[in-house]
Amino acid sequence: MNIKSTLGALLALLALVATSASGSVIVDYAMTTTVSPSNGTLDINPTVTASNVTAPALVNQSGSTATGSFVYNGGTDTVSSWATTFSSAATTYAGAFVANNYFTFSITPDAGYQLDLTSITFQVASGSSSTTSDRAFYLVTASSPSGFTSTSTVLSTDRTIGGGGTIAVQAATVTNTVPTDYTVDLSSFTGITSTQYFRFYLQTPTISQSLTFDDIIVNGTVSAVPEPSAYALLAGSVLFTAVLCGRRRKA
Repeated sequence: MNIKSTLGALLALLALVATSASGSVIVDYAMTTTVSPSNGTLDINPTVTASNVTAPALVNQSGSTATGSFVYNGGTDTVSSWATTFSSAATTYAGAFVANNYFTFSITPDAGYQLDLTSITFQVASGSSSTTSDRAFYLVTASSPSGFTSTSTVLSTDRTIGGGGTIAVQAATVTNTVPTDYTVDLSSFTGITSTQYFRFYLQTPTISQSLTFDDIIVNGTVSAVPEPSAYALLAGSVLFTAVLCGRRRKA
Protein backbone atom coordinates (compact mmCIF):
# COMPACT_ATOMS: atom_id res chain seq x y z
CA MET A 1 0.00 0.00 0.00
CA ASN A 2 1.49 3.38 -0.99
CA ILE A 3 1.31 6.57 1.01
CA LYS A 4 -1.56 8.04 -1.01
CA SER A 5 -3.78 5.03 -0.54
CA THR A 6 -2.87 4.87 3.16
CA LEU A 7 -3.79 8.53 3.62
CA GLY A 8 -7.01 7.91 1.73
CA ALA A 9 -7.91 5.06 4.05
CA LEU A 10 -7.01 7.22 7.05
CA LEU A 11 -9.25 10.05 5.87
CA ALA A 12 -12.08 7.59 5.27
CA LEU A 13 -11.67 6.31 8.82
CA LEU A 14 -11.72 9.83 10.20
CA ALA A 15 -14.92 10.48 8.28
CA LEU A 16 -16.39 7.29 9.73
CA VAL A 17 -15.50 8.37 13.25
CA ALA A 18 -17.16 11.72 12.65
CA THR A 19 -20.40 10.29 11.29
CA SER A 20 -23.81 10.74 12.94
CA ALA A 21 -23.03 14.31 13.98
CA SER A 22 -26.19 16.41 14.08
CA GLY A 23 -26.75 20.13 13.58
CA SER A 24 -25.69 22.94 15.86
CA VAL A 25 -28.87 23.16 17.97
CA ILE A 26 -29.13 20.34 20.50
CA VAL A 27 -32.16 21.66 22.38
CA ASP A 28 -34.23 24.84 22.10
CA TYR A 29 -36.79 26.12 24.59
CA ALA A 30 -38.51 28.82 22.55
CA MET A 31 -41.34 29.47 25.04
CA THR A 32 -43.94 29.32 22.29
CA THR A 33 -46.89 28.49 24.54
CA THR A 34 -49.45 31.26 24.98
CA VAL A 35 -51.13 29.61 27.96
CA SER A 36 -50.73 31.13 31.42
CA PRO A 37 -51.00 28.16 33.82
CA SER A 38 -51.45 28.37 37.55
CA ASN A 39 -48.46 29.33 39.66
CA GLY A 40 -46.09 26.48 40.32
CA THR A 41 -47.28 24.27 37.46
CA LEU A 42 -45.55 25.71 34.39
CA ASP A 43 -43.68 23.01 32.48
CA ILE A 44 -42.25 24.11 29.14
CA ASN A 45 -41.30 21.42 26.64
CA PRO A 46 -38.46 22.01 24.16
CA THR A 47 -39.53 23.13 20.70
CA VAL A 48 -36.43 21.57 19.10
CA THR A 49 -34.52 18.48 20.22
CA ALA A 50 -31.69 16.96 18.18
CA SER A 51 -31.81 13.33 17.11
CA ASN A 52 -30.45 10.81 19.63
CA VAL A 53 -31.02 13.19 22.54
CA THR A 54 -33.62 13.34 25.32
CA ALA A 55 -34.47 16.72 26.88
CA PRO A 56 -37.42 17.06 29.30
CA ALA A 57 -39.47 20.16 29.99
CA LEU A 58 -38.18 23.12 31.94
CA VAL A 59 -39.43 22.56 35.47
CA ASN A 60 -39.34 24.69 38.59
CA GLN A 61 -37.95 23.62 41.92
CA SER A 62 -40.14 24.16 44.98
CA GLY A 63 -38.21 27.32 45.83
CA SER A 64 -39.06 28.92 42.49
CA THR A 65 -42.53 29.73 41.24
CA ALA A 66 -43.53 29.76 37.59
CA THR A 67 -45.90 32.66 37.11
CA GLY A 68 -47.01 31.99 33.57
CA SER A 69 -46.40 33.19 30.03
CA PHE A 70 -46.28 36.71 28.68
CA VAL A 71 -45.52 38.34 25.33
CA TYR A 72 -42.98 40.92 24.19
CA ASN A 73 -42.50 42.90 21.00
CA GLY A 74 -46.06 43.80 20.24
CA GLY A 75 -47.31 40.30 21.04
CA THR A 76 -44.90 38.51 18.69
CA ASP A 77 -42.53 36.95 21.23
CA THR A 78 -43.62 34.70 24.11
CA VAL A 79 -41.54 34.47 27.30
CA SER A 80 -41.87 32.55 30.57
CA SER A 81 -41.85 34.28 33.92
CA TRP A 82 -40.30 32.79 37.07
CA ALA A 83 -40.44 34.19 40.61
CA THR A 84 -38.97 33.09 43.91
CA THR A 85 -40.81 31.97 47.01
CA PHE A 86 -38.00 33.07 49.30
CA SER A 87 -36.14 36.37 49.49
CA SER A 88 -32.56 36.69 50.69
CA ALA A 89 -31.11 39.91 52.04
CA ALA A 90 -27.92 39.45 50.01
CA THR A 91 -28.08 38.98 46.24
CA THR A 92 -25.55 36.18 45.81
CA TYR A 93 -25.41 32.75 44.20
CA ALA A 94 -24.84 31.18 47.62
CA GLY A 95 -28.00 32.87 48.88
CA ALA A 96 -30.05 31.65 45.92
CA PHE A 97 -28.63 28.13 46.33
CA VAL A 98 -29.47 27.94 50.03
CA ALA A 99 -32.96 29.25 49.29
CA ASN A 100 -33.36 26.49 46.66
CA ASN A 101 -34.60 28.98 44.08
CA TYR A 102 -34.13 27.60 40.56
CA PHE A 103 -35.67 26.09 37.47
CA THR A 104 -33.93 23.30 35.65
CA PHE A 105 -33.59 21.14 32.53
CA SER A 106 -31.26 18.38 31.37
CA ILE A 107 -29.84 16.84 28.19
CA THR A 108 -29.19 13.11 27.85
CA PRO A 109 -27.57 11.48 24.81
CA ASP A 110 -28.93 8.10 23.73
CA ALA A 111 -26.83 5.02 24.42
CA GLY A 112 -23.89 4.92 22.04
CA TYR A 113 -23.88 8.69 21.46
CA GLN A 114 -21.99 11.63 22.95
CA LEU A 115 -22.46 15.39 23.28
CA ASP A 116 -19.87 18.02 22.42
CA LEU A 117 -21.31 21.33 23.60
CA THR A 118 -20.29 24.69 22.18
CA SER A 119 -22.53 27.31 23.81
CA ILE A 120 -25.81 28.16 25.47
CA THR A 121 -27.74 31.29 24.52
CA PHE A 122 -30.78 32.80 26.22
CA GLN A 123 -32.66 36.01 26.94
CA VAL A 124 -33.59 37.50 30.31
CA ALA A 125 -35.64 40.51 31.39
CA SER A 126 -37.16 41.83 34.57
CA GLY A 127 -40.80 41.02 35.05
CA SER A 128 -41.60 44.65 35.84
CA SER A 129 -40.54 48.20 35.06
CA SER A 130 -39.06 48.78 38.52
CA THR A 131 -35.55 50.26 38.37
CA THR A 132 -34.86 49.80 42.08
CA SER A 133 -35.31 46.07 42.70
CA ASP A 134 -32.18 43.88 42.67
CA ARG A 135 -33.09 40.74 40.74
CA ALA A 136 -30.45 38.26 39.62
CA PHE A 137 -29.92 34.92 37.89
CA TYR A 138 -27.05 32.41 38.11
CA LEU A 139 -26.53 29.71 35.47
CA VAL A 140 -24.86 26.54 36.79
CA THR A 141 -24.35 23.08 35.28
CA ALA A 142 -23.40 19.67 36.71
CA SER A 143 -23.26 16.02 35.68
CA SER A 144 -25.61 14.97 38.50
CA PRO A 145 -28.14 16.66 40.79
CA SER A 146 -25.79 16.15 43.72
CA GLY A 147 -23.09 17.99 41.82
CA PHE A 148 -24.70 21.37 42.50
CA THR A 149 -23.24 23.03 45.59
CA SER A 150 -23.07 26.52 47.08
CA THR A 151 -19.57 26.85 45.61
CA SER A 152 -20.36 25.60 42.09
CA THR A 153 -18.87 27.58 39.21
CA VAL A 154 -21.39 30.10 37.92
CA LEU A 155 -21.27 30.08 34.12
CA SER A 156 -23.25 33.28 33.71
CA THR A 157 -24.86 35.83 36.01
CA ASP A 158 -26.40 39.26 35.80
CA ARG A 159 -28.56 41.62 37.82
CA THR A 160 -31.15 44.23 37.04
CA ILE A 161 -29.97 47.82 36.79
CA GLY A 162 -31.08 48.38 40.39
CA GLY A 163 -28.33 45.98 41.43
CA GLY A 164 -25.73 47.36 39.04
CA GLY A 165 -26.35 44.84 36.25
CA THR A 166 -27.67 44.98 32.70
CA ILE A 167 -30.84 42.86 32.76
CA ALA A 168 -33.50 44.71 30.82
CA VAL A 169 -36.14 46.26 33.07
CA GLN A 170 -39.59 46.24 31.52
CA ALA A 171 -43.17 45.36 32.30
CA ALA A 172 -44.53 42.07 30.98
CA THR A 173 -46.79 43.65 28.35
CA VAL A 174 -47.07 43.66 24.58
CA THR A 175 -45.18 46.96 24.38
CA ASN A 176 -41.90 45.51 25.63
CA THR A 177 -38.69 45.44 23.65
CA VAL A 178 -36.35 42.45 23.35
CA PRO A 179 -34.87 41.15 26.64
CA THR A 180 -31.11 41.13 27.21
CA ASP A 181 -29.18 38.51 25.17
CA TYR A 182 -26.60 36.18 26.76
CA THR A 183 -24.11 33.75 25.20
CA VAL A 184 -22.04 31.38 27.33
CA ASP A 185 -19.08 29.33 26.06
CA LEU A 186 -19.49 25.60 26.76
CA SER A 187 -16.67 24.34 24.53
CA SER A 188 -14.95 22.64 27.48
CA PHE A 189 -17.90 20.24 27.81
CA THR A 190 -16.98 17.50 25.35
CA GLY A 191 -17.43 13.75 25.11
CA ILE A 192 -20.51 13.77 27.36
CA THR A 193 -22.14 10.34 27.41
CA SER A 194 -24.50 10.78 30.37
CA THR A 195 -27.01 13.38 31.51
CA GLN A 196 -25.88 17.00 31.77
CA TYR A 197 -28.00 19.12 34.13
CA PHE A 198 -28.55 22.89 33.93
CA ARG A 199 -30.04 25.16 36.55
CA PHE A 200 -30.98 28.82 36.52
CA TYR A 201 -30.87 29.92 40.16
CA LEU A 202 -32.93 33.05 40.79
CA GLN A 203 -33.08 35.80 43.34
CA THR A 204 -35.75 38.47 43.58
CA PRO A 205 -36.60 40.84 46.46
CA THR A 206 -40.08 39.43 47.05
CA ILE A 207 -42.19 36.52 45.83
CA SER A 208 -44.33 38.91 43.78
CA GLN A 209 -41.37 39.90 41.58
CA SER A 210 -40.00 37.79 38.74
CA LEU A 211 -37.52 37.37 35.91
CA THR A 212 -38.64 36.40 32.42
CA PHE A 213 -36.69 34.00 30.17
CA ASP A 214 -36.86 33.30 26.47
CA ASP A 215 -35.12 31.24 23.76
CA ILE A 216 -32.89 29.03 25.92
CA ILE A 217 -30.78 27.20 23.32
CA VAL A 218 -27.95 24.72 23.86
CA ASN A 219 -25.65 24.37 20.84
CA GLY A 220 -23.17 21.66 19.91
CA THR A 221 -23.05 18.30 18.17
CA VAL A 222 -24.39 14.83 18.84
CA SER A 223 -22.27 12.02 17.42
CA ALA A 224 -21.90 8.26 17.67
CA VAL A 225 -19.27 7.10 20.13
CA PRO A 226 -16.58 5.30 18.08
CA GLU A 227 -15.92 1.67 18.94
CA PRO A 228 -12.56 1.00 20.66
CA SER A 229 -11.51 -0.98 17.60
CA ALA A 230 -11.95 2.14 15.47
CA TYR A 231 -9.59 4.08 17.73
CA ALA A 232 -7.06 1.26 17.57
CA LEU A 233 -7.29 1.15 13.77
CA LEU A 234 -6.94 4.92 13.62
CA ALA A 235 -3.84 4.86 15.84
CA GLY A 236 -2.34 2.04 13.78
CA SER A 237 -3.00 3.88 10.54
CA VAL A 238 -1.34 7.04 11.84
CA LEU A 239 1.71 5.04 12.97
CA PHE A 240 1.92 3.15 9.68
CA THR A 241 1.68 6.38 7.67
CA ALA A 242 4.42 7.95 9.77
CA VAL A 243 6.70 4.96 9.14
CA LEU A 244 6.07 5.09 5.40
CA CYS A 245 6.76 8.80 5.29
CA GLY A 246 10.01 8.24 7.19
CA ARG A 247 11.14 5.58 4.78
CA ARG A 248 10.28 7.75 1.77
CA ARG A 249 12.43 10.57 3.15
CA LYS A 250 15.38 8.22 3.69
CA ALA A 251 15.05 6.93 0.15
